[in-house]
Amino acid sequence: MKIYGCDFSGARDPECKIFVTVGELREHRLEICEISHCEERLDLFQYIVESKAAWGLDFPFSIPENYLRKFFEGSWETYIHAPYDRKSFLDRFGRIRHSAKDRSIFRETDLAVQGKSPISSTPIAMLNMLYGGRKLLKYLLKMKQACIYPFTELNLQVSRVYEVYPSHTWQVMNISRKHYTLRQISDWFGERDFRVTFPRALEGAPLTEDQSDSLIACVTMGYCIWKYSVDSDWNRKPVFATDAEWQKRSAEGITLRIN
Repeated sequence: MKIYGCDFSGARDPECKIFVTVGELREHRLEICEISHCEERLDLFQYIVESKAAWGLDFPFSIPENYLRKFFEGSWETYIHAPYDRKSFLDRFGRIRHSAKDRSIFRETDLAVQGKSPISSTPIAMLNMLYGGRKLLKYLLKMKQACIYPFTELNLQVSRVYEVYPSHTWQVMNISRKHYTLRQISDWFGERDFRVTFPRALEGAPLTEDQSDSLIACVTMGYCIWKYSVDSDWNRKPVFATDAEWQKRSAEGITLRIN
C-alpha cells in the first residue's frame, strides 16, 4: 500500500516549504519511493484527495480543550469550520508565550510527545501553522474527500489523515535531523524488525530539514500502521496513547508516534 508523509508549512506563502515523501508499505517493509515538492497547499490538497491513502501530516489537528470551550463552544467541528480569515484567527488567541510550565496551553497529546503548544505565538510561532492546517482539514471535510483521525469515522475508500510529529521520532531515535545518514535510520528501525529502504537517488544527497521531516513523517506513518494497526481500527486505543489522550481524543486529537 502507498503511504505518505508531509512536512507542512503554515506560512502565508508556502512556496518551496511543503515536501511530500511517498512510500510503499508491505507488511514490515517500507520502501521509500521519492521526496517531492508541493508548490502550494492547493497541490497538497489535490494530492491527498487523489491518493486515497494514509497520510502523516506534520501540524496540530486541534487545540487544547479549554480553548475549544472558550472560543468554539467546546466543539472540534465548530473550530474547524469557523469562518475566520488569518488575521481574525490569530487575533482571537492573542499573544501567547510558549512555556513548558503552563500546562493550560498544551493538549494532552502535546504533553505526551513533548511538543510545542499549538496556540503559541512566541517565541515559537505555531498559530500560522495551526491556521493553515485547519483550513486544509476544513476543505477535506467539506468536500468529503478524507477522514481525519481520530475525529471522524474510518473510511478506507478515501484518504486517511493522521497527525504526526517528526521531532518526536528524531528524539526517540536519538538522531539529529541536521547530521544523519540514511543508514542510521534503516539500522535503527531494522533493530525493531521494521525494514526501511531508500532509492539510490537519495543516497549521498544531503536533504534539507523540511525534506528530512517529510521523510520521517512517512516512516512514522508506516511504522504505526505495521506495529499498531492504526489504519484498520479507529475505535481501539493504540498502545502508545495515554489514558488522558484517549479520553480527550474527540476534542484534542492524538499524535501518532513510535512507542
